[in-house]
Amino acid sequence: MKTDFVFSDIAGTWDMTFTRGYFDSEDAAGNPMAEELVTGVLTIPADQSEAGFEAFLSSLTATINGDADPGYVATGDVLVTGELHGSELLLYLDIDSFYLDLTAEVLETVEPAYFPVVVQDVEGLMVGYGQQANEIEVGGATVYSVATIELIRRAGS
Repeated sequence: MKTDFVFSDIAGTWDMTFTRGYFDSEDAAGNPMAEELVTGVLTIPADQSEAGFEAFLSSLTATINGDADPGYVATGDVLVTGELHGSELLLYLDIDSFYLDLTAEVLETVEPAYFPVVVQDVEGLMVGYGQQANEIEVGGATVYSVATIELIRRAGS
């Protein structure tokens, strides 16, 4: 399995799925108290550097607790920056609001940071997966959030 990628390996169009569940215990067992699901397209233009690149999220859809409301989802391209280190794609995200319209009211729970996504070539299909857990305070209570990002590179891109 290839573990050391160069920028040309990751440049292209990726289908992205972001999920985030909120749990009342650190082990994140059972049904989440709330859940976000975001899908979209991540486009990483060619001719950039592993040390720092720009990418764009588009065609975003989101549901929160199963309810879709296109009124709060960003309608234009969303700029994302990142870095590539071997097989680790680092996407700089504010996981509280990266997919939202800029006018949406957001409960800030996690500082923006790099979200690590491990990229693999699985029989010619480029895929990526990352997970991040955070302990957050919401209304004076401790809540645990678990976020995941799954990427699948479109063939021929």
